[in-house]
Amino acid sequence: MSFIDVDVNKIVEYPTTFGSPGCHLLDQLGICFYTNTVEKIMYTIQSSATDPEKLSICKSGYCGKLLDAFKPGHTPGNHHDPITLSEYNGKYWVGEGKHRVCIAKRFGIKTIQANITKLDRDIYSLLPTVGSPGLFSATKIKTKRHFYTGQYLFLWAGKPDHTMGGSIMEKLNFKYRKGSLDVCHNIFDGLDYSQIVASSDNNFVKRLICGNPQLFSTYVSISNDHPLTKIWLVRLSFDDIPNNKNKVETLYRVGLWRKHHEKELINSLDLDFY
Repeated sequence: MSFIDVDVNKIVEYPTTFGSPGCHLLDQLGICFYTNTVEKIMYTIQSSATDPEKLSICKSGYCGKLLDAFKPGHTPGNHHDPITLSEYNGKYWVGEGKHRVCIAKRFGIKTIQANITKLDRDIYSLLPTVGSPGLFSATKIKTKRHFYTGQYLFLWAGKPDHTMGGSIMEKLNFKYRKGSLDVCHNIFDGLDYSQIVASSDNNFVKRLICGNPQLFSTYVSISNDHPLTKIWLVRLSFDDIPNNKNKVETLYRVGLWRKHHEKELINSLDLDFY
């Protein structure tokens, strides 16, 4: 296996998972990998990188021994547990060797030796945050002939209490469930939605010709104090779906969403939309 020198500054993120013996810092702070989101773990690791007290905790555990083993031109452990990085366009993401990469980034080690896997497309870059918390809405109209126009919302969120897989998808397009209408549904703290049906106020002649159209309105409320997790809310127009499923309006996005999530989201929208 061949190794190349890698500028640690080009490793764009801290790892958020660690092999045995885990992360001493997170253990001391009471943050468990299995009951916290990657967003909370990333925030904790990043925000503590310049905190002398937190760095002392790192040194007092397993990572202190690894730090002592780093020498100029020598990365410890590569002979039996090589560091593996993925690379695209000069940026690197860690695959194996997470403790050593974290140490290098936290304690100013400028160069490490690693085995590199080159990517043919960008799948790991983080997508930018979009929008601000608030109240979001969409309305569709159903006529006498059961023809629908308008919009609906699609919500994709990470479970705030479980980081090892699991997400919540809500296609807020009035799939009738008993007790689902005119009720506020709490997805988790800081994230709620409701769906309301109302008839229009057309006069008698219009109702006779067109029927009495119904308005289906959906509201999503996102609070400023929602947990550190993934939330992605999009609004879709019915006219957009059949011809171009990629045409979606992102209303709010926060969390560690990556390039590959864009395709996964579009695939999730490939559903009947009436």
